[in-house]
Parts: sequence; C-alpha cells; structure tokens
Amino acid sequence: GGNTPQMYILATVGISDQKIVSQDNNIIKIAFDISNSRNSQPDLRYAIRLAEGSGDFMQVVDEKAYDEVLSLNANEKKHKEVTYSAPAFLKGDYQLSVIAFTSSMLEVANEVAGDVVLNGSGEYLRIVPESCNLIVEGDEENIYTISQGVDIKPEETLTARCLLENRFKKNVIASANFATHYRSSLGQKISEKKGNNISFPADKADSLPIIFKLPKAVEPQAYDCVLSFQNEQGKTISNQIPFLMC
Repeated sequence: GGNTPQMYILATVGISDQKIVSQDNNIIKIAFDISNSRNSQPDLRYAIRLAEGSGDFMQVVDEKAYDEVLSLNANEKKHKEVTYSAPAFLKGDYQLSVIAFTSSMLEVANEVAGDVVLNGSGEYLRIVPESCNLIVEGDEENIYTISQGVDIKPEETLTARCLLENRFKKNVIASANFATHYRSSLGQKISEKKGNNISFPADKADSLPIIFKLPKAVEPQAYDCVLSFQNEQGKTISNQIPFLMC
C-alpha cells in the first residue's frame, strides 16, 4: 500500500545477471534481470548510468531513464535488453550501471554492468565535477557541495561555481543549459533555461571559472538542476552536472 516503508521496498527489488552484450562505438547493448521478492511492485522504472573515476570517487557523466514502467508481482523476474547511446565525444574508460527506481524517485537497486572503453573525439567542454560547489547569495561564508541539497528561502538565490576545461582544439562559443528535473536527475524535466553565449578560448591549460545563478524552483519541492553546455546549434557539447536543490 501507499505506506510501505522505504527500507522494505529496497529489500525486495533486485537487479541480477547484468552484463554488456555488445558495443558498436558509442552504442551499447545491456541485458539484465529485474526481480521482486515480496508484495507486488506496480511502479518500477530503470535507467543506465555512465560514470568515470575510480574507487570511491565515481562521477556520473551521463544517464538515461527509460520510459517503460514495470509491474512485478511477488517472486516475479523480468529480463530486459536495452540500447544505450553514450555521448559521442567521450573518450576513455567508463563504468556502466543499471538502476531501478520508483516514480517517486526512490532508487531501489543499483548494479555495475561492466566497464566500457569509449573512442569518441575527446573534444568537448568538460565541467570539472569535483570543482563545483554552491553558495547562497549574500552568505559567501558557507560553501555547499552539489549533492548536499541546500534549503533556501523563496527570496534567496543559489549561485553555482565550477571550473570548465575546453577540450576542443579551437575557440568555442556555448551557452549554459539548466534543465530542472523533479526530485532527481532521472525525474521528469519540469523546465529548461538557457544562459547567454560564452566564448571559451582554445588554450585549455587554463580551467576557466564559471559562476551562474541557478533558476528558482516554481514550488517548494526537491529538484535536481542539471547543468550542461550547448553550442550555437543547440547540440550538447559537455558532460552534465546535477545540482541538488530543495
């Protein structure tokens, strides 16, 4: 029923036999089983997450939530095969995971499917994840991480700061794109806001500091505001960074 404790759901849903079936450049096929042990689960979704890094510091680079909503009875298991397209510009070693979550954005399972080597151009704007933080305007003393979730009053403004590397071999003009999602970056996109065009010089030895105001939430609720950069044609040419906002 509606009052199921969250821990109870966590214990009942599992992902197993997850594996990378095939890879053709940046197009990857992934297979997995999703199962439920007790009570029916009428509201399950799944996603693929791409991350880079090692050990404890794995940073999400890209993720894709699939539209299908699964309903699983007690002791039921379903086999799924999905196709995931990684951003074409990525180059290097990455890790793929399969996520199961509910429509209230509660993650109930997360399993690594395997490692993948991508051979894209390597040319993109890289938002340096560990460089990003949040401050409430007017209260510069307190610095928050991007995953902390900052409670702000309606009249307050959140400012985000990141370093950005230009990995193109040329000057690039791009604009920040803020996509606000319900509760988590996998959630439904509620709104989108575009910043002004910025010129990024070709000399990537300098990480360029960028500072911008995050869009205000429409109503009190947990949101993820996902930052990426788009070129003048509206194509995404950077990794994505989610900022948790409350």
